Amino acid sequence: MTRNQFIYFTSGICAGWLGLTAIIWSNENVRTIIKEVVCENSNDPLTFSETNLVNKMMEINLKFPHIALAQSQLETGNYKSKIFKHNNNLFGMKEARSRVKLSMGTKNGHAHYSTWIESLYDYAFYQCRYLGTIKNETDYFNYLGKTYAEDPGYISKLKKMAEKNKQYFK
Repeated sequence: MTRNQFIYFTSGICAGWLGLTAIIWSNENVRTIIKEVVCENSNDPLTFSETNLVNKMMEINLKFPHIALAQSQLETGNYKSKIFKHNNNLFGMKEARSRVKLSMGTKNGHAHYSTWIESLYDYAFYQCRYLGTIKNETDYFNYLGKTYAEDPGYISKLKKMAEKNKQYFK
């Protein structure tokens, strides 16, 4: 076995182990681990700011972060909505039923989280579950338009905002 084959093999085992662990462990255990990781990497990890959000998106290597940032801006009314303020919900997510999730339940008709960071990680779990095969922005926007958006003008608004957000992720 070559060195590269060994690296791919062990990476596959690690990814499989993490996925299986996330399925077997309770959401509370996953939430606890995320809090520990977040707290060890930041002086004040729970304070929300768009700068902290952008930094955390880059840190966790979120797929198409400029689009996800636009979603958070649009879904929360620039972080002023009731769903964001009361639920710590950055993306207007409903509570997931058939995937790993970090939400604590449903409140005000949407998933609610103890921190905004849990909402971000939950969105990353959503991406892993449903967007794994999407390779470009066009396919991502098409997917969101078919499955995520309730507003018919959502995608055009999202595209304009996402274009402006590219500057944060260079």
